[in-house]
Amino acid sequence: MQSNIRVLALALGASALLISAAAFAQRYAPPQQPPMRSSTQPQTRVSAGTLAKFKRAYYSVKAIAQKYSTEMRQVHNKQDALKLRQLAQMKMVSAVKSAGLTIPQYNNVMLLMQREPALRKKVLGH
Repeated sequence: MQSNIRVLALALGASALLISAAAFAQRYAPPQQPPMRSSTQPQTRVSAGTLAKFKRAYYSVKAIAQKYSTEMRQVHNKQDALKLRQLAQMKMVSAVKSAGLTIPQYNNVMLLMQREPALRKKVLGH
């Protein structure tokens, strides 16, 4: 049970990094098409295809978060820590996109996973 809580805590931390990376990207990226949905409520259903993509992204993001978390503990100045955090965020965004999801799609499934134990079980496998 402790392991599940740690995994979920890491995932939530990774999700927070993704959200801040997305905010950074939106702030400094050229304007694009407006999002199709303006609601902040997550969709309530996840297709099998989206779930498979999410699982790939989730475990990639988790691995990146673990790697950079360890590296950040060894850094002794704020500037190097900021560089590592930005690099981790870029790699997480890339992992999500490589899995075939957008950041909003990933975050939507992450929110649903927090709310729905059955979905969390499908992702985590227990």
